[in-house]
Amino acid sequence: MKIKEVIVWPVDIPLRFSFKHALADHATSASIIVKLILDNGIYGYGEALPRAYVTGETVESCLLAIQKLIVPRLTGLEFIDNKDLEAAIFRLHELPELSGATAAICAVELALIDALARSRKQTVYEFLGKRRKAGSVRYSMVLGSTSQTKLRKLTWLTRALGISDVKLKVGPSLEENENAICQLKRIHPRANVRVDANCAWTIESARHNLDMMRIYAVLSCEQPLAKHDIEGQARLVQEYPDVLICADESLCSYDDAETLVREKAATCFNIRISKNGGLLNAMRIYQLAKENDVECQLGAQVGETAIISAAGRYFAGMTGDLRFHEGSFGTRLLKTDLTRQPYRFGRGGKASTRCRDRGLGVHVRQRRLAQFAGTAIRIACGHKYASDAMRYSKPQGEEQIG
Repeated sequence: MKIKEVIVWPVDIPLRFSFKHALADHATSASIIVKLILDNGIYGYGEALPRAYVTGETVESCLLAIQKLIVPRLTGLEFIDNKDLEAAIFRLHELPELSGATAAICAVELALIDALARSRKQTVYEFLGKRRKAGSVRYSMVLGSTSQTKLRKLTWLTRALGISDVKLKVGPSLEENENAICQLKRIHPRANVRVDANCAWTIESARHNLDMMRIYAVLSCEQPLAKHDIEGQARLVQEYPDVLICADESLCSYDDAETLVREKAATCFNIRISKNGGLLNAMRIYQLAKENDVECQLGAQVGETAIISAAGRYFAGMTGDLRFHEGSFGTRLLKTDLTRQPYRFGRGGKASTRCRDRGLGVHVRQRRLAQFAGTAIRIACGHKYASDAMRYSKPQGEEQIG
């Protein structure tokens, strides 16, 4: 099986409510959707959510990377089984020119996994040769702390949904952070609380905040320092052995994971499918973490559709021992999703890791995709690239979306 054609759309889906933290403010979910068609006519879908403040990628840079760098290197390759796929994808991750393009690689990889597994009439688990170690998982609620009114409402909602794992987005102010934690604990005293600073602190303010958070039994602190401050993070690991120091923005590539392990700069990895370059690289980072006694959690980008939500569940299923799980918000956060069946967690945050069908088990509704998509970039493998690659007008009809 070879790749015949790749179609890529820039997509912008509105959220039900804005989501703000120290590095960004989201009212919509800017992403890319990939449809990859094999030479046997079978196709698969992939997704990525490029975030400049995480990997340095934008929608525009992802479109160019897929068109000019990724697809040309996959064109003409014969994919017989998962080993061929792994070899091709890991070669992409090793290319210097793609070192900052993990989201772009993710979108193509997921579409290729989906198409190849469908061609073999297999689920993702079967195609990748992985056993499903966890039949179900429990997802966390993620709360912002910038609005006390909104925090109060969402904490009551979290309690009503029976969700016990809560991640609180915090900022530079020690006083505001403590007030937010107190309010959360007052409304939901049984919540297992962790915080995410999103690079908001210096080493000194991190110490002040972590000292305060010890009083409230905060379990984990995610990305306390700037992403390149590996030395500072290593000091926090030594000074706060009772709190998980979780790497997120510092952890994008496999090389980043090796650096964090070597410098002992994290006791937990936040692995996000889009940020870390797809399922295969996520599994590779997870294996490195396990070999070095580093905990792992499933993270998520704000505004993921069912495509990445499904991939995240399979990652959780294949690993079986992730400390926390984030994502699968579906239409709890998105105003609409792209698939026939919703992918969102239920009461208590519970969700199944079962694959609903062959491939990724996700059925994208093309007309719904057209509502939110810009102009498609069509890459006929072995042919000249589309000349209008960066035009963003709305598609006029379903025929433009494959």
